[in-house]
Amino acid sequence: MDIAIHHAEDHELHLVYRIMQQAFAEYAGFLYPPSGALQEQEEDLHVMLAEQAGRAIIGRIGALPIASARYLVKQDHVYIGRISVLPNYRGRGFATSLLAFAEQEAARLGKHEMQLEVRMSLPANISMYEKLGYRIIEHIPYSVGSDVSVTMSKPLSPFQRE
Repeated sequence: MDIAIHHAEDHELHLVYRIMQQAFAEYAGFLYPPSGALQEQEEDLHVMLAEQAGRAIIGRIGALPIASARYLVKQDHVYIGRISVLPNYRGRGFATSLLAFAEQEAARLGKHEMQLEVRMSLPANISMYEKLGYRIIEHIPYSVGSDVSVTMSKPLSPFQRE
């Protein structure tokens, strides 16, 4: 099964939001503090993208939307977040495809680095990102609880920027 990834249009943002909510639902009651993804409202996505030079991406198998993410263009890097794949479609490389799409877009924009954040309490996610070339560059403890968020970074290779 191949995934087709594209920038989400305004009329597709409800799909990006729905995919994220379904993908992050497994963390309800598991993460402390709770995931901010589950506290977001659909309108928050619209506002964030409008105010922070962001874009959402959506992945489909045929007409079926199964994956999404969003990225923000910063001064010296692109930050990707809320990387979401519906539970029934995990383990097939779709998150990797989302990241590759965003990395190519970042390179097209002349950026030399990608960043993302993930919790230390989600070691499988950290491992996946490490296999894709991301490295931990910062530890950020939460103000409550014992969990720690880490910022991971990946330099973009010269061939991606051509």
